Amino acid sequence: MSHSPLVKLPPYPSCFVCGRRGLQIDFQGSDGYAEAVLTSPPGFEGYEEQLHGGMTAALLDEVMAKAIFTRGEDVVTARLEIRYRLPIKNGERLKLWGEVVGKKGRMFWAKGEAIAEGKGVAAQAEGKYILLKRRI
Repeated sequence: MSHSPLVKLPPYPSCFVCGRRGLQIDFQGSDGYAEAVLTSPPGFEGYEEQLHGGMTAALLDEVMAKAIFTRGEDVVTARLEIRYRLPIKNGERLKLWGEVVGKKGRMFWAKGEAIAEGKGVAAQAEGKYILLKRRI
């Protein structure tokens, strides 16, 4: 996958994933693509020492929304599908990526992955997002 040079994407101050009071994950992106590299955070477990599946979903949802944001659009999630392939352990290094795969009217489609370093694809996602109406 070839992309334009990636730039740091601004956080939403109150966002759970990228905001000041949340996980404070830094995202980069351009031209319908976004990514982040992080260490799986402790304290968000499902089973002992395993990242909760809901956290994995939140991370993938955010990276896909950020991919849409690189196109200058703000969206909300309409549908999110996750396929969990491998467990993610606390402290494991992850790469997240998301990419816009389609747009029709006010609807965007995106896909993404969470890749565990040294193990491979831990989760895959597809999302459907609705464009927010602009404020006047």
